Amino acid sequence: RLTSGQVSFQLVPRINAAGRLGDGGLALRLLRQKEFSAALPLAQQLDQLNTERKQAENAIHSEARTQVLDMLTREPRASLVLYGQDWHPGIVGIVASRIVEEFYRPTIILCQDQGSLKGSGRSVREFDLHAGLCQTADSLSGFGGHRLAAGLRLPLENLARFRAEFENFVTQQLGTNPLSPSLTLECQLDFAQASNQTFLKELEMLQPFGPGNAEPVFASPALLVKDRSPLGRGGEHVRLRLQDEHSGLILTAKAWRMGQTLTSSMVGKRIRIAYTPRLDTYNGITSVDVGIKDWQPAS
Repeated sequence: RLTSGQVSFQLVPRINAAGRLGDGGLALRLLRQKEFSAALPLAQQLDQLNTERKQAENAIHSEARTQVLDMLTREPRASLVLYGQDWHPGIVGIVASRIVEEFYRPTIILCQDQGSLKGSGRSVREFDLHAGLCQTADSLSGFGGHRLAAGLRLPLENLARFRAEFENFVTQQLGTNPLSPSLTLECQLDFAQASNQTFLKELEMLQPFGPGNAEPVFASPALLVKDRSPLGRGGEHVRLRLQDEHSGLILTAKAWRMGQTLTSSMVGKRIRIAYTPRLDTYNGITSVDVGIKDWQPAS
């Protein structure tokens, strides 16, 4: 049974990879196929494109992150406008999202495209990105988007001017002190409740989740870290086995891009997590999957 989560995290990235790196018609041809034998080689091509997309994304992210650290070392900044001449225009938006996730500042990433600069921006919930671009429109050739995401184009010679104007407007709106991201937690939810399939099926009825319909996030009681193993080729993600000592229940939890903070030294220690519980069915077997949004040591 196909879920909205599988669509969002498995199908959509592969469909989008065609347009980001090559020909969007490849995805269209796949979706129009009626026979498995004809669809399979197209799906394999999309899967390969998605692998190439992830490799390019990681390379651009590494370079963009280096720029950010250099900028913030030299002076405090309320916004981030980053530029790489050879960065891929179809991938910079994904990288902007990752930079916002880590540094929590409105972020625009630019690259060269057809003789000018083309870019994509992502914002924090406290700042209207489209309004910010309206205020700097004199420096731009064109732009479009909404409060949290936008695309833009500008002449290369306007980069410094645009960066200064955008930073000035963001500072006016948000102030000079860096913002901190926050999570809205519904309530405390122990593993006995999180394992209740009736409850989890009711949560599924709230799908699809997105910016206008956020997936519920719950606070856990103190949990014992029973085991830890890396996820991903570089070990940037983590899988934990966590025990709710009150009920004795042990659930498997995944933490994306938390490999450097949730280290192997956490085994045997107690933590509290902000998490989303979901039903996960694999090979006909249904289990509870815990997605970690944030964590802190248990007092």
